[in-house]
Amino acid sequence: MPDYRLLTGRRLAHVALTISIGLASLGCSAVAGPSPGESGGTFAVPTYATGATVCMNASLVPFRLAGSADDPDHVWAVGEQLHNKIRLAWPSGFYARLQPQLEVFGGDGTVVAHGGVVIDDAGGGNGGNDTFDVCSIGGRNLLNP
Repeated sequence: MPDYRLLTGRRLAHVALTISIGLASLGCSAVAGPSPGESGGTFAVPTYATGATVCMNASLVPFRLAGSADDPDHVWAVGEQLHNKIRLAWPSGFYARLQPQLEVFGGDGTVVAHGGVVIDDAGGGNGGNDTFDVCSIGGRNLLNP
């Protein structure tokens, strides 16, 4: 027999949240990834404070993203020619997922880079701690999306 009790307290909040998420997803055209700390193997990546909205666009050599949960950076670049590790920093709020495939997400949850593909159009500048501060990929300004 169905349970016709009134929706109160936590049950009401759960139902309202489920409905609002469902309605929000109907109007979204971009698929957002998981938030940092959610299930799905998301990890924080090195970030830098973003005060500017203009990317200086010093070019980085062509590279592929690599990653490991055991590395403190979690995600880095491997140069295509020298196969050297290049430490990367991303704008504040960015994070990565390593499984099922490596992806870097912007603060709004959209994918900005994938592992396994050559990225030959990343821009940014020399950051602190021997990092390259990524601020654009594929002509997309990551500071002012």
